Amino acid sequence: MRKFIEYARLGTAVKFMALHRRDVRFSPKLVAEALERMLRDSWKQGCRTGMPRKISNIMRVITWNCNRAFRKKSKRIVDLNPHIVVVPECENPGMTRDGDWISDFDGWRWFGDNNHQGVGVFVRRKVKIAECSWFDPEIRYIRPFHVDYQGFEFNMIAVWANNTKSPTFQYIGQVWKFLQAFEKEITANQSLFLGDFNSHIQWDVPDRWWNHSDVVAILRKNGIESLYHHFHGIEHGAEAEPTLYLQRNKGKPYHVDYVFASRAFIDSVRNVSVGRWDEWIGESDHMPIICDFDEKRIRILGED
Repeated sequence: MRKFIEYARLGTAVKFMALHRRDVRFSPKLVAEALERMLRDSWKQGCRTGMPRKISNIMRVITWNCNRAFRKKSKRIVDLNPHIVVVPECENPGMTRDGDWISDFDGWRWFGDNNHQGVGVFVRRKVKIAECSWFDPEIRYIRPFHVDYQGFEFNMIAVWANNTKSPTFQYIGQVWKFLQAFEKEITANQSLFLGDFNSHIQWDVPDRWWNHSDVVAILRKNGIESLYHHFHGIEHGAEAEPTLYLQRNKGKPYHVDYVFASRAFIDSVRNVSVGRWDEWIGESDHMPIICDFDEKRIRILGED
């Protein structure tokens, strides 16, 4: 009954006894197997709802367009116990009066033109972050950072592709321009490229050379893939889980937020989940994307 005791400590015994009559005899092996299945199903359910899985040895990365006022919503993200969070439409933390919420993070960076709405990057659990020197100030809402996760160093490009002042290269065009300028820098190291891309293959325009598909092709050529699509084994355009409900309308679902990653991340990803409508729509029209990586494996692969 050792396994039974171990799982009982995790709180699964209560659910088990509620599902089965106590006067029915089960062998210790059957009890242990049933509880193990129950715990595994619970983890899967946690992945679907965006709740944190109670497992160790993972590096957790989240991107979430918070729809402004992150200071009032940050606890929702902190409760997921992330290491790194990229937050488009975030206010400048250095300009907020109620700054106690910032203490939940070990460090942060912010960029943007409007103190009420830019891009926040937050780290926790001894992760270190610094700005990279290679960026284009005209590409206002895409910025690269150098991240040190317990000795594993990589690039992280935070994205909020929006309707900028550029008359031509708006939304995904901004990402395309960034790739044209800094493709070598991005691929010189392991990289994460994540945030609100405001883009989908359905909005590709014939004879335009900077469509969503063009950006995906450039990244793929350099060994960088969307983790959601890789993990779930689907192509762009076949997404079952929206990351945006336009105007908070459940009848207007779109998949426009992404986490693109290079080989070390791809080969060590454990789970990729999207937050559910009923749990997040009260906070934002966007759902968070939550990525978990095997921290030991990613450090080994990152050294290759």
